[in-house]
Amino acid sequence: MDQLLINGLNVNYGPNRIIKNIKLKIKSRELVAIVGPSGCGKSTLLSAIVGLAQPVSGSIVMGDKILYSSMENINIAVEKRNIGYVFQSYALWPHLTVYNNLAFPLQVRKLKRQAIAKAVQFQLQKLDLVGKEHKYPHQLSGGEKQRVALGRSLIVRPSLLLLDEPLANIDASLKNVLLGELKSVQQELGITMLYVTHDQNEAFEIADQLAVMGAGEIRQIDTPQKLYTNPNSLFVAQFIGRNNIFVGQEVNKLRFCPRIRRQSNTTFTAVGIRPEDIIISETGLYTGTIKKVIYHAGRVQHTISISDAELLADGDFNGAHQVGQTVRFNIQRYHYIN
Repeated sequence: MDQLLINGLNVNYGPNRIIKNIKLKIKSRELVAIVGPSGCGKSTLLSAIVGLAQPVSGSIVMGDKILYSSMENINIAVEKRNIGYVFQSYALWPHLTVYNNLAFPLQVRKLKRQAIAKAVQFQLQKLDLVGKEHKYPHQLSGGEKQRVALGRSLIVRPSLLLLDEPLANIDASLKNVLLGELKSVQQELGITMLYVTHDQNEAFEIADQLAVMGAGEIRQIDTPQKLYTNPNSLFVAQFIGRNNIFVGQEVNKLRFCPRIRRQSNTTFTAVGIRPEDIIISETGLYTGTIKKVIYHAGRVQHTISISDAELLADGDFNGAHQVGQTVRFNIQRYHYIN
C-alpha cells in the first residue's frame, strides 16, 4: 500500500475558499481520523482526494503516482485513482441484490465471472453478510447496508479508502461492533484509511493519528493521546473533549492553585484542566461548593464553584455529591495552551 502526501491544497466553492493550504501525510497502512466542526471542510477534503472536487492549487500524490498537481497540470480521473469511497448515505443500488452491489465494481472492470464470485464470497464472509446475498437494500438493517457499502469499496482492493461519516446513521450499540470490525479489516488487509467523523469517541477509538480541522485548515495532527493531553492551540483545546479553560486574565482566577501561579510568567494563552484530572477528596488541598450534578453513562459530572470561577469535575456514581455541598479537591494535572 502507498502513502498519501497532500501539499498546499486549496479548494474553492465559488468565491469562498473551503480548503486552505492543507498539508497532510498519511503513512502506508495507517488509519487517520479527521474531526472538526460542521462546515470546516472535512468532506470537501475527501472529495478533492478522490477527484470529485476540483482544487485550485496544490498537489495530491499517492506513492509515486501524482493524482493532482496544479504546477504540472495533472488531474487524474476519479476511476483511475484506485481510491475507495464509503458515503454516509451508503449509495447502494436499490434495484440490485447484495451480491450484485458487491459485484458491480468488478463487473465494470470486466473481471471474469469466476473471479468476481470468489471476491464477492470473500467479502460476504469477512463482513458477516453470508445469507444476505440475495436480499435488496430495502430489506437490510442500517448496519447491514453499511457493511455492504464497505465491502463494495474494499472489493477492488483500493490503495486508499476514504470514509465520510460512515457510522452516522447507526445506533450506538451496533456502532461499537462495526468500529471494531472496521479496525480489524483495516489491519488485516493493510489498507490505508482516511476516516471523517463528527463523533470524537469514534475517532479516538479507531485512529492511529487524529487530525483536527477548523475553517478549512488542519489545526493539529497527532496521536489521539498526545492531541488530548497536549493541544497546540485554544481552538483544539476547546474542541477536543471537555476542558476547564482559563484564558488571559482569567488565569488569575486560579490563585487557588499555587503551582500555576508560580509559573504565571510562562508565555501561554490559556490554562486547561480536564474534568477527570480534578479529584474530589477529603484530603484535597482546595475547597469549593457543588453547584450542579449531572449523571452520564458511567460517570457523574460535578460543577464546582470556587470564588468567581467554576470547574467541571468527573466522578463515579458511588462518589456523587449533593448540590450545595462543600467539597475538597486536588488537581492532578493541567496543561498550558499556546
